[in-house]
Amino acid sequence: HKKLINNNYTFIKTFFNKTDANLSNQKFDVHFSGTTCVILFQIGKKLICANTGDSRCILIKSTLTEDYFYENLSIDHKPITENEKKRIEANGGVVAECKPPNGELDGPFRVWVKGEEYPGLAVSRSLGDSVAESVGVISEPEIIVKDLDSTVKYIVLASDGVWDYLSGDDIIDIVTPFFLRGDPGNAAKEIVSEATKMWEKDGIERDDITVIVSFIGEPNKGKVVKKETF
Repeated sequence: HKKLINNNYTFIKTFFNKTDANLSNQKFDVHFSGTTCVILFQIGKKLICANTGDSRCILIKSTLTEDYFYENLSIDHKPITENEKKRIEANGGVVAECKPPNGELDGPFRVWVKGEEYPGLAVSRSLGDSVAESVGVISEPEIIVKDLDSTVKYIVLASDGVWDYLSGDDIIDIVTPFFLRGDPGNAAKEIVSEATKMWEKDGIERDDITVIVSFIGEPNKGKVVKKETF
């Protein structure tokens, strides 16, 4: 981990950048198509999360005096975020909502080529999306490091098709019963099922739903006091 810090995580950043570059050499067209990416490394007692886009990683923790609660291990890259917006605008891009035929603005905020109605990308960092890259969308990941200790119980990584409808607290309610009986596979399936139901309820085309659940710690022994706020 010290080597990664001293190198400013060059190894991880190079992986993202080379993957982005290699996409342009594939058979499929990435001018208006791309992907997000979130990855997690465990090195000793450190958890290192690298994220590009709006897939997300969360830690679920618990102590003897606190019930299960979550911490974000990644930050969603949205165009409206101040630093992201500044970079896009400095590269000639525009950050704005959609403007449909009726003239009423409709969120979320997206990235546009100035004076054009494309690409309309809803994230400010991605792999691929070469047209969006021409106006400041980048592939470089943001890296967050946290200590791995006995309070960490399990980890969930998922694409935005999950996070569009399910919060961290929802994930805790869904996964914790499976955690208590040591069943991460069905925990992941249940997240997919619940997220899918929410998309179908709204009657719109479902976004990508990809989930990884990893159990790290052991359930607390003894009484656990419910934490009312987080």
